[in-house]
Amino acid sequence: MLDIVRGRRSIRRFKPNHVPKEYLDLIFEAARWTPSAGNRQPLRYVTVTNPDKILKIGEIYQKIRATELAELPKDSPRYNVVNERVKSNFYRDIFVTAPINIVVCGVPKESFRMRTYVLDCALAIQNMLLMAHAVGLGSVYINFDRPEHDNLVKQIARMLGIPGDVKIMAILPLGYPDEQPTPPPRREIREIVFDEKYSG
Repeated sequence: MLDIVRGRRSIRRFKPNHVPKEYLDLIFEAARWTPSAGNRQPLRYVTVTNPDKILKIGEIYQKIRATELAELPKDSPRYNVVNERVKSNFYRDIFVTAPINIVVCGVPKESFRMRTYVLDCALAIQNMLLMAHAVGLGSVYINFDRPEHDNLVKQIARMLGIPGDVKIMAILPLGYPDEQPTPPPRREIREIVFDEKYSG
């Protein structure tokens, strides 16, 4: 289990190879067994393979990320990175290169006190990412819980027939990896785990 956790990477480039249904079934079985507050299970998933729909999702995410430029100082390294990625359609292509996109939805009215669907979705996404890696696939968690871009996210919801009382929380591009990211740095356990009392 620890090897799977340590070995998983965020994949943003995919080969065009078809994803076998049996692998998708395993990913959704892992999602189905995710713990949720009060076992309410307020989660739904939409699989998208239609290239036109995937392109629309990618274009909307590209627009979302492009708006970040207005919030960043033009002389900052982050501005340069985002600007180059917008120019090269990097954000759009995260979705477009994947043969399948999984839209993760939360149902607030089914969740404990109408609020735990956020964490319930996060737990399910982790299960799905780990299972995808375990069967040789790659994916990346892309957050779509973006109230400031509600008008753009609603375009995706309408395209996929998602009801107004169901929230798109994330979209996971999925496929065979076409890149091998290096392991990201992690804090040491002694920096994040404290005995009896929080320590800065």
